[in-house]
Amino acid sequence: MLSALCAPYTKVEESFYMQAIHDILKWGPVNSSFDHLSFPGAVPRSFVGPLLLAALSYPATLVVGAGGSGADGPRIQIVARLALGCLVAWANSKLRRQVGATFGGVAARWYAIFSMCQFHFTFWTSRMLGNTLALVPMLLAQTLWLRCLTADS
Repeated sequence: MLSALCAPYTKVEESFYMQAIHDILKWGPVNSSFDHLSFPGAVPRSFVGPLLLAALSYPATLVVGAGGSGADGPRIQIVARLALGCLVAWANSKLRRQVGATFGGVAARWYAIFSMCQFHFTFWTSRMLGNTLALVPMLLAQTLWLRCLTADS
């Protein structure tokens, strides 16, 4: 999540989700002013991820926007990226704990070490991409699958 603060700017691939989160936080969950209605893009995309992240980000945007007319775009961007990073970290920690329950503490420690040492994993955990948004349910599904393996043993 440090990368969300040290490298706060986004790549063009992240623009749809960032704009969707911004629009939801600025205009509410349903509004004809949404940018994607005017410029839908070539590929249809889901609003489920941005809606969830906007809901998680909303309390923090109230805090960072206190004393003014609300949080501005750059602050919303950082808050939303931190929310996504926290979700990925939470889901990954659940998987690490389940790896420990299934395969033992040594395996869980190695899983944590390998996860932390991979630049691409730590960097992309706070990036607004479809793959990153899908990473949270994938990590939780893997956790449940390992739990089922442990229960069947």
